[in-house]
Amino acid sequence: MMRIRALVYCFATFIGLAPVAAFCDEADTSSAAALQRYLGNLPAVGELVGAENAATFAWVRTLAGRSSIWIAEGTGRTARERWAYREDDGIPLSQLKLSPDGRYLVYVRGSWPNAQGEINNSLDAPDAPERALWVLDTHGETPPRRVAGGSTPALHAPRISPDSRTLTYARGKEVWLFALSSGDAERAFTIRGSVRALAWSPDGQRIAFVSERGTHSFVGVFELATRRVTYLNPGLDRDRAPAWSPDGRWLAFIRTREEVQTYRFSARREGIPWSIMAAEMPSGSVRTVWTAQPGPGSYFSGLAKSLSSGLGPPVESLDLMWAAGQQLVFPWEKTGWRQLYRISLDGATATPVTSGAGEVTTARISRDGRTIFFQANRQQQERFDLWRVPLEGGAIESIWTDGMPYDEPAVTLPDGRVVFIGETARTPRQIMVRQERGVARPLISTAIPGAFPAAEMAQPEVVELKADDGVVTRGLLFRPTTPSKDKRPALVWAHGGPSDIALPGVSKYDARWLQSAVLSGYIVLAVNYRAGIGYGLNFRTAPDQGGGGGSDVRDAIAAGRYLCAMQSEVDPHRIGIFGQSYGGYLTTAALARAPELWAAGVSIVGVADWQMEMELDEGGQPLPFRLKERLVLEELAYQSSANAHLERWRAPILFVSGDDDQAGWVQAAIQLGQSLRRRGIEVDALVEPGGTHGGWTHTQVSERVRRAFAFFDRHLKAAR
Repeated sequence: MMRIRALVYCFATFIGLAPVAAFCDEADTSSAAALQRYLGNLPAVGELVGAENAATFAWVRTLAGRSSIWIAEGTGRTARERWAYREDDGIPLSQLKLSPDGRYLVYVRGSWPNAQGEINNSLDAPDAPERALWVLDTHGETPPRRVAGGSTPALHAPRISPDSRTLTYARGKEVWLFALSSGDAERAFTIRGSVRALAWSPDGQRIAFVSERGTHSFVGVFELATRRVTYLNPGLDRDRAPAWSPDGRWLAFIRTREEVQTYRFSARREGIPWSIMAAEMPSGSVRTVWTAQPGPGSYFSGLAKSLSSGLGPPVESLDLMWAAGQQLVFPWEKTGWRQLYRISLDGATATPVTSGAGEVTTARISRDGRTIFFQANRQQQERFDLWRVPLEGGAIESIWTDGMPYDEPAVTLPDGRVVFIGETARTPRQIMVRQERGVARPLISTAIPGAFPAAEMAQPEVVELKADDGVVTRGLLFRPTTPSKDKRPALVWAHGGPSDIALPGVSKYDARWLQSAVLSGYIVLAVNYRAGIGYGLNFRTAPDQGGGGGSDVRDAIAAGRYLCAMQSEVDPHRIGIFGQSYGGYLTTAALARAPELWAAGVSIVGVADWQMEMELDEGGQPLPFRLKERLVLEELAYQSSANAHLERWRAPILFVSGDDDQAGWVQAAIQLGQSLRRRGIEVDALVEPGGTHGGWTHTQVSERVRRAFAFFDRHLKAAR
């Protein structure tokens, strides 16, 4: 239920307060035990994939840092753990792909190389890990076979041919072929730039790919019989998302006309309109099928699943999908909300498939091409559910309305079943199966450990927050499940991204921090600040955000003032703020810009200095600047960062960083931390040797949580 509080400015003055009388070096025993029950029994489920022509699907399950690959086959509900990695070693599994007949599963094990070409070695193992491609026979018991490995150039984008015999994968500028039965391997072709996506033609005679050239990209086709590469109408643009028609006659792709980026996290609402292109095969003749209208939605925002930091670039796009009747389905933000549309090859007007004030985040088309399954927050903005809709029109039907990850698409099987990852506000994610017209049920009844403390998980209340510039945002307010006669300490949480959203539940990365805070005895308010997803185009592209003015910091400050106004529940002198990645930036900026609110802060692998961040784009490439433009943008970036306001900073801070973090550079935390120390501010730090952005070992994640709440306990729970 929505509740709107009267927001008042709260000026908690720390000057003149009595010295801290006692410190808690660790969280209290009951909180520590609750955290152990929660984090130690919280399974992670992801990488769900299905076979094209068989009732086979697979996924990765991780518990206490130990990952295993699970397979389900046939029309029954049987599933088995096919292969397990028994150590909490921090070596991630990603890019799963099943052969069309379901016989083989390929996957990548190991991180993306860092700037020095090193594969992450979180545990400093004597035998450093590699990034390797593996193939597993789904029917047998034999160990997985290593296809290829090493560090650089990094291999990725595995794809299996339509006849299930040949695996292809990219490695830098090279594309390789691997015979799944014999194990023979050969280099197919080499190009300039790097390969970013691969797609087999339905007859298995051609491979489409994206050639990334830095400022632009091409879609090309490699013909196996002639070993010839053909680029499809290459130009000044960025071509992406190649998709073959079911009969192989057409290859469609998206063409965006992106202007030069000036600094990272630039908010783009409009642009030079993007187009859908189609190449007729085998001639390669290209024509424009459709072009977006000027205005909202003219800058492309797709459904492509982005791999988390340290795993590499996105390898699969769902932005362009072929449906029955030679129709193409794609996302478009014409209305200010990302919805799905369809067009035919004759370039007729785009017809809406979905509609409403909700945001579609990913989608799949049924095997017969007549039904679309999609995730969207149609029913509640702070929850993404699974829906289905007939392609040619009809009522939208709900499949699951208790919540699910917004970036894990469902899998449809030949027998009509739908497989997806579902969750509830109090139970972890698990594999769910729904019959053609039945009720969705867990695939494995024992998937959630019996010791998981579901009854102790907090269900949030949605609240509205009003910033000092009048912008209204929303947040999730979590309270401990046990009553207290005393006022509690409270925390503001800022999610990462910024293109992300805090949601109810127990499994998402920020949900782990939120539930851990509640179990530690804190009231916590997760702010869904401007620049996040789920609230439409205008919200996501709000002006002056990030390094362009820091407008999103106002929302974090508004959340702190909201907590101050909760006079009957919250002690206004014991409010802290914490956040991860981009949320770490909001944490440090809020601590500097509104020092009267905060008693402590924790920045977890946070962005800290926009001047440092503005040098490179999201791919790590230097951004071009003209001298006059550079000076203006550098000053704006400086004023948007905490560094410009350090003279006002009061609260102690804990920096949590990994020194192999490819997104939240430890150098920024070092620079800010030393500047604060020179001003007499208490600075604590947890820097993990070999640590990554997300923390890939259970031990690392648990230690991050322990240190963060021990720090908050010392500053917010100790008697004053």
